[in-house]
Amino acid sequence: IGSKQVGDKDWHVNFKINNCTIPFKIDTGAQCNVMPRSSCDEAGIVTSGSSRSKLVSYSWYEIKTIGKTDVVVFYQDRYYVMEV
Repeated sequence: IGSKQVGDKDWHVNFKINNCTIPFKIDTGAQCNVMPRSSCDEAGIVTSGSSRSKLVSYSWYEIKTIGKTDVVVFYQDRYYVMEV
């Protein structure tokens, strides 16, 4: 979405989703975008309710998911579509 000088605060951005400001931590090595259920509820995001996707941490811990969906994200005067 953009580049900045590297610093601890630079890895955190606020995206606007459905007129709600949701903080995100940018992880350039991630293979997916993950949001907590509370943020989805706050922004009125409805997921598919199921997903065949399986999330596994580096320590092989399986992370339960509630589904996935595409959301429209507003950031720095532009709109983006992001799968979460």
